[in-house]
Amino acid sequence: MRRRLRQKRWIATGVLAALALAVAVLILARPIHPGAQLAVITGAGAAASCASAPVAARQAGYCANTLSSTVFNASTVDMGLTTNPGFTWYFYGWYNTPTAANVKVNGSNAVVGESGDSFQATLSSATKTAIAPFYRGVAFGGGGYFEVTASFTAVSDPGNPNWEGPLWTSALEPMVPLADYQWVGQTTGPPPYGHFFEGDVIEYFQGKFGNPLGQYSATSHDWSGQNNSHDEADQHPIRVSQESFSHPHRYGMLWMPATVSSDGKVCYYYDGAQQACTTYRQFTNDGAQSPPSAGQGWEYGVIDIDHLVLIMGCANEHPCTINSVQVWQASAADNLRN
Repeated sequence: MRRRLRQKRWIATGVLAALALAVAVLILARPIHPGAQLAVITGAGAAASCASAPVAARQAGYCANTLSSTVFNASTVDMGLTTNPGFTWYFYGWYNTPTAANVKVNGSNAVVGESGDSFQATLSSATKTAIAPFYRGVAFGGGGYFEVTASFTAVSDPGNPNWEGPLWTSALEPMVPLADYQWVGQTTGPPPYGHFFEGDVIEYFQGKFGNPLGQYSATSHDWSGQNNSHDEADQHPIRVSQESFSHPHRYGMLWMPATVSSDGKVCYYYDGAQQACTTYRQFTNDGAQSPPSAGQGWEYGVIDIDHLVLIMGCANEHPCTINSVQVWQASAADNLRN
């Protein structure tokens, strides 16, 4: 997935022209996933792009800034619930009727409420539509580094049914659903026996479950089963000061897919510093690897065939302020966009 592009000096201008032509032919001949965008960054442009990337992205070779969201207004957030193309953020709308009542856009930030099980005012990078391909927006595939800059008031409120979730991710596959949601070799139902990944970059539970007020959770989930009845979770408690949540900090997730010869990993970051990782071997949805996922070396590896939707939502009583969302990838070639 990651490429290093090197420049070489050639004396003959004819060689330079031939090389440029060859590169152009390779780029044009490369197959593009339906609905995907292609970002090709070469030479000095790649170096300049990588220089501005977060360290974790740069070290992974993720030099293409495929999403840079720092402006939140009626042009970038679908406040009218139109599901029209052209917005960066939509209202979640996958399992409910969304409302814009508890989201405020202020130009330089968005103030977001209502998370938990209702998701009514939650912003996401993709939402449901009534006509094919049954989604609008973008879902990210093939690996990347995902980062939100956010703040909220950290208080003890364990009775609140909602919680703070400035950024989490979930596969588009079960939402549409797409073909790779079906775990090959298992019952097609209905309902189908599904399999997908969820990565929670930051969740703050306001003292629920006995969590300290100076701690948030970053969690990898491997969901499977009919009606997604099985959840294997690799939860990472991350300690910071309670007061720090009130100020903008960067919360990140690095996804590096597995190969035949190397493990994949999902790592979580706080202000650019790695806090914890989930590692896995390559998963292929061909029926050879069957449930349950628990304890298998390829547990969590389903992420590599998924396309991640970015989701943001916090409690109405303690809304979160989103200042920036950034995504860095090798390219946008494996993303799905409509």
